[in-house]
Amino acid sequence: KVQLLGTLIHEPELVILDEPFSGLDPVNAELMRDVILSMKTKGRTVIFSTHVMEQAEQMCDYIFLIDRGRKVLDGTLTEVRRSGDRAIRLDYDGDASFVRTLPGVRRFNDAGKTAEIFLEPGSDPQALLAALVGRLTVRRFDLRDPSLHEVFVRAVGGKSRE
Repeated sequence: KVQLLGTLIHEPELVILDEPFSGLDPVNAELMRDVILSMKTKGRTVIFSTHVMEQAEQMCDYIFLIDRGRKVLDGTLTEVRRSGDRAIRLDYDGDASFVRTLPGVRRFNDAGKTAEIFLEPGSDPQALLAALVGRLTVRRFDLRDPSLHEVFVRAVGGKSRE
């Protein structure tokens, strides 16, 4: 916190932060988020690096993804998210292990109680919903752009890792 205060006391127009949330407890992470958003509201430019895509998705207007020192993609948050396949966001209760075996399901990213589902081209989301009803308690089912996490994993995860 002292380093951040020392950096911001002069109200710079440009602030560069490297992993600003690393090692922070939830209360201080919230404080850091509020400070960054306050600078953004005041028209200052804030550049920060993070491996936590949810943080970038919540706070950034412009995204620049780098893998192995090379630009993978860049653009506004909306442009970057739309560069990936559309996803179905599913919030549910029950055992969803069967979903990955349903016809038309290409990928099923299950986080337990929440999942992203990617369908084969031409597959009908309504048919998927019909297959879920009665087997799961569906709390949310909506078609949306993929998460930034999903875009990043698909952009760099397919390459062999050394």
